[in-house]
Amino acid sequence: MSQQAYGVKSARAVYNDGALIIFGLIEVTATNYEPYLERSPILIFPPSHQFFTFEEQTSEIGGQIIIAKPVLQTFPTPGGKPDSITISAETNKLDVKVDEMDPLAPSTQVLRSAFKAGQEGGAAIMGGGGELPSAHKDATVFNDVATGYSKFSFEDAFEDAIGKLPARPTPVDWLTSVRMTGMGGEFGGIAGVRRLWVGVSRVTITG
Repeated sequence: MSQQAYGVKSARAVYNDGALIIFGLIEVTATNYEPYLERSPILIFPPSHQFFTFEEQTSEIGGQIIIAKPVLQTFPTPGGKPDSITISAETNKLDVKVDEMDPLAPSTQVLRSAFKAGQEGGAAIMGGGGELPSAHKDATVFNDVATGYSKFSFEDAFEDAIGKLPARPTPVDWLTSVRMTGMGGEFGGIAGVRRLWVGVSRVTITG
């Protein structure tokens, strides 16, 4: 079951050889929801290039918390490069300028893969564990994981896990997305353990 996503945190769009490639951070309402984009079915002239964000539940267990997750999709756009697009969510909408793809940018390989998948299947989605493309020429990608614990409080365990992620230098305006990779309980042992654990992952691009 899908519903409109909570918000659009940030987004970027590039055009390459008949395809519009959109990537950004979309806010969803629970850790077990994943975001995706859909183009508006309304046909008007001139084209407005409207896109809507949605969130879809991917597992039964998750924390009810607003969290930003990465998404990357391609859309066939044979009419040429639009100047801008609009991405709408439940709480806001974002006007995004469309750039031409830079063949020298470090993100080009990721974007070309998305473009190829879009040609073959209509859309390529990279959420959760995927890497967000970087605009920096000498970008370095770190994929960090950590596990946090608490006495059966999701918020405390999630915060504990985030606190265990290593510090990474990022630009001042860079928004970091942390996603939950698992959750469970541990019981027993000599010490009589009774605790909740939450696993998290984070992709950071520096440089």
